[in-house]
Amino acid sequence: MLKALSEGEIIFAVRQWISTLLQQRKVCVRVGDLLLYVITKYGLPQGGGLSPLLWSLVADSLLKWLSKHGVFAQGFADDGVIIIVGKVLYILSDIMQRMLRGVEKWCADRHLSVNPSKTETILFTRKYKPEIIRPIILLWKRIGAVHSGKIPWGHS
Repeated sequence: MLKALSEGEIIFAVRQWISTLLQQRKVCVRVGDLLLYVITKYGLPQGGGLSPLLWSLVADSLLKWLSKHGVFAQGFADDGVIIIVGKVLYILSDIMQRMLRGVEKWCADRHLSVNPSKTETILFTRKYKPEIIRPIILLWKRIGAVHSGKIPWGHS
């Protein structure tokens, strides 16, 4: 979060205030009759008023990184899409694989994770039977391919 704040050129006093806010949070959990208090080191408060804005700053740095590498990337909340356009499928799959390796490193550098089981690829082509492309791997897991997409917030 602090890295995203500094990359976003947020003034120092605001960065310090947000840092203090995030680093001095306590979480209370009740287990039977026992109360457990834990000081959190990572993450944003769920339902916190600043949380969506702060997460947007973090996600924006990934979108900028992807754009610098020549792909189109779009995000909404904690979802994202990477679009790669071209004619040669094996080159497209190589580019996608490089981008996903970059996403893995970006996440690791920020103590974040991505769920490969919630990640899919889809190929849009005019060919009736496109040639087989190489498998796409994210965090040592093969990414599944789907044959149709659905926009979750609109008409299908």
